[in-house]
Amino acid sequence: QVFTYFRSCDKDPLWQKIFVLIVFALDTLSSILDMTWIYWLLIDNWGQIEAFTYGNWLLTADLMVAGIVACMVQCFFAWRIQIITEKKWLTMAIIFCAFITMCGGIGSGIAVLVVPSYAALANFMHIEIIWPISAAVGDIVITISLTYHLRRYKGRSEATDKVLDCIIRLTVQNGFLTAIGAVVAVCLYLITPIRTIPYHIPLSFILPKLYSNTVLSSLNARK
Repeated sequence: QVFTYFRSCDKDPLWQKIFVLIVFALDTLSSILDMTWIYWLLIDNWGQIEAFTYGNWLLTADLMVAGIVACMVQCFFAWRIQIITEKKWLTMAIIFCAFITMCGGIGSGIAVLVVPSYAALANFMHIEIIWPISAAVGDIVITISLTYHLRRYKGRSEATDKVLDCIIRLTVQNGFLTAIGAVVAVCLYLITPIRTIPYHIPLSFILPKLYSNTVLSSLNARK
C-alpha cells in the first residue's frame, strides 16, 4: 500500500506524504512490539503459565501506539469530511472521538505499566474499554458521513462515478471492519469472567494494521 501510494503521490501536499510515512512507521513499530512480546511470551517464558497473567512494557508501548494510530487516521478522515461537507460540528465530533481514543490507548498502556496483573486491571476497566468504544463510534460516524456525502456527488460523469463507487465501497468495507474489530475487543474484555487471560489483546495488535491499511487504501483508490 505504501509503495503504491508513493508511486503516484506527486500532486499530494508534503504534509500528507509525511503523514503516510508516520503512520507506516508506527504500524511497523507496532509489528515489532507484537513480535517481540510474543517471543518473550512463548520462547523466553516457555512453560511458564504465569507469564500469561501479566503484561510488560512491550504491551504498554503497543497499546499506546494503537491509540495514536487510530487517532491519526480518524483525524485524517475528519479533515476529508470537513472539505466535503463543510460541517464543523461533524468534524469536531470525529476529532473528539479520535482524541478520546488516543487518550484511552495511552491510559491503558500506563495502567498495564502500573498494574501488570491482568486480574488487577479489572479495576481499570473504565480506562481499558473507553478507547475501543470511542474508536468504534468514530469509525461508524466517518463511514456513514463519507458514504452519504460522496453519493451526492455521483451522476456528474461516468469516470467520476467509477472512482466514487470505488472510494465508497472501500470506505464502507474498511470503516465497518475497524469498527467491528473495536467492538469485538470490548466484548471479549467484558465477557471474560475472570480477566486473567487477556483475550482482547490480540485485537489490539490487529487494529493499527487495520487503520493504516484503511487510510492507505482510501488514498490509493483515487488513482
